[in-house]
Amino acid sequence: LLEKERELTGYHRALAAKESALAELRERLEARKAELDSRERSLAEKLRLIEELKEKVTQLERENRELKERLREKESEVQKLRAIVESLR
Repeated sequence: LLEKERELTGYHRALAAKESALAELRERLEARKAELDSRERSLAEKLRLIEELKEKVTQLERENRELKERLREKESEVQKLRAIVESLR
Protein backbone atom coordinates (compact mmCIF):
# COMPACT_ATOMS: atom_id res chain seq x y z
CA LEU A 1 0.00 0.00 0.00
CA LEU A 2 2.84 2.35 0.88
CA GLU A 3 4.44 1.52 -2.44
CA LYS A 4 1.22 2.38 -4.29
CA GLU A 5 0.99 5.62 -2.36
CA ARG A 6 4.56 6.54 -3.35
CA GLU A 7 3.79 5.62 -6.93
CA LEU A 8 0.71 7.86 -6.93
CA THR A 9 2.71 10.67 -5.32
CA GLY A 10 5.27 10.31 -8.12
CA TYR A 11 2.49 10.47 -10.70
CA HIS A 12 1.03 13.52 -8.99
CA ARG A 13 4.41 15.24 -9.03
CA ALA A 14 4.93 14.39 -12.68
CA LEU A 15 1.42 15.55 -13.48
CA ALA A 16 1.92 18.78 -11.54
CA ALA A 17 5.21 19.40 -13.36
CA LYS A 18 3.53 18.79 -16.72
CA GLU A 19 0.61 21.03 -15.80
CA SER A 20 3.04 23.74 -14.73
CA ALA A 21 4.97 23.41 -17.99
CA LEU A 22 1.69 23.48 -19.91
CA ALA A 23 0.57 26.62 -18.06
CA GLU A 24 3.91 28.26 -18.87
CA LEU A 25 3.54 27.31 -22.53
CA ARG A 26 0.01 28.73 -22.54
CA GLU A 27 1.28 32.00 -21.07
CA ARG A 28 4.06 32.19 -23.65
CA LEU A 29 1.59 31.40 -26.40
CA GLU A 30 -0.77 34.14 -25.21
CA ALA A 31 2.12 36.62 -25.02
CA ARG A 32 3.19 35.66 -28.55
CA LYS A 33 -0.40 35.99 -29.78
CA ALA A 34 -0.65 39.45 -28.22
CA GLU A 35 2.64 40.41 -29.87
CA LEU A 36 1.46 39.15 -33.26
CA ASP A 37 -1.88 40.94 -32.87
CA SER A 38 -0.01 44.14 -32.09
CA ARG A 39 2.21 43.67 -35.15
CA GLU A 40 -0.85 43.00 -37.28
CA ARG A 41 -2.50 46.20 -36.07
CA SER A 42 0.71 48.10 -36.72
CA LEU A 43 0.99 46.67 -40.23
CA ALA A 44 -2.66 47.45 -40.94
CA GLU A 45 -2.09 51.04 -39.81
CA LYS A 46 1.03 51.29 -42.00
CA LEU A 47 -0.89 49.94 -44.99
CA ARG A 48 -3.65 52.48 -44.37
CA LEU A 49 -1.07 55.28 -44.24
CA ILE A 50 0.56 54.01 -47.44
CA GLU A 51 -2.80 54.06 -49.21
CA GLU A 52 -3.43 57.61 -47.98
CA LEU A 53 0.00 58.66 -49.23
CA LYS A 54 -0.61 57.03 -52.62
CA GLU A 55 -3.85 58.98 -52.94
CA LYS A 56 -2.08 62.19 -51.94
CA VAL A 57 0.71 61.56 -54.47
CA THR A 58 -1.87 60.93 -57.19
CA GLN A 59 -3.65 64.16 -56.28
CA LEU A 60 -0.38 66.12 -56.25
CA GLU A 61 0.66 64.66 -59.61
CA ARG A 62 -2.66 65.74 -61.09
CA GLU A 63 -2.29 69.23 -59.62
CA ASN A 64 1.29 69.39 -60.91
CA ARG A 65 0.17 68.51 -64.46
CA GLU A 66 -2.54 71.18 -64.29
CA LEU A 67 -0.07 73.79 -63.03
CA LYS A 68 2.42 72.91 -65.77
CA GLU A 69 -0.30 73.29 -68.38
CA ARG A 70 -1.31 76.68 -66.98
CA LEU A 71 2.35 77.73 -66.91
CA ARG A 72 2.71 76.78 -70.59
CA GLU A 73 -0.40 78.81 -71.37
CA LYS A 74 0.94 81.84 -69.45
CA GLU A 75 4.33 81.52 -71.12
CA SER A 76 2.59 81.44 -74.49
CA GLU A 77 0.62 84.58 -73.57
CA VAL A 78 3.84 86.31 -72.45
CA GLN A 79 5.53 85.40 -75.75
CA LYS A 80 2.59 86.83 -77.69
CA LEU A 81 2.65 90.02 -75.62
CA ARG A 82 6.42 90.35 -76.14
CA ALA A 83 5.91 89.94 -79.86
CA ILE A 84 3.25 92.66 -79.83
CA VAL A 85 5.53 94.99 -77.81
CA GLU A 86 8.42 94.33 -80.19
CA SER A 87 6.24 95.01 -83.21
CA LEU A 88 5.20 98.37 -81.72
CA ARG A 89 8.81 99.56 -81.34
